Amino acid sequence: MAFSEKIMLGRTGLKVGRLGIASGYWAPAEAIEEAFERGCNYLTWGTFVKGYSPHMRDALRNISAKRQRDRLVLAIFTYAHQSFLTEHFLLKGLKAARLDYADVLVLGFFPKPPSPRFNRWRHEA
Repeated sequence: MAFSEKIMLGRTGLKVGRLGIASGYWAPAEAIEEAFERGCNYLTWGTFVKGYSPHMRDALRNISAKRQRDRLVLAIFTYAHQSFLTEHFLLKGLKAARLDYADVLVLGFFPKPPSPRFNRWRHEA
């Protein structure tokens, strides 16, 4: 199977390329946008270390401004350990990118299982 061929992301119904881009590598916005144009539609953006990467933010804004948000699958990472901080960081990231939603919320490193209060974000299929 070629990297350009789309596959199902688990049981989500979302189709993604086999190769994605994470913001932790601090690639320039132009490189992220070029990869997106070539079929890399799975992007991850997180709050680790220095916070949300401004390069990924700019790429997300530009992709959305071109009305291509529907082709994008965005996963936002959070490393917060309390539900109110998780919500805060998620909303902060969405606002910074000028987006209404993320397709996937990834709970970063947790030394123990998250509180049952996290279930309010769980999507029932």
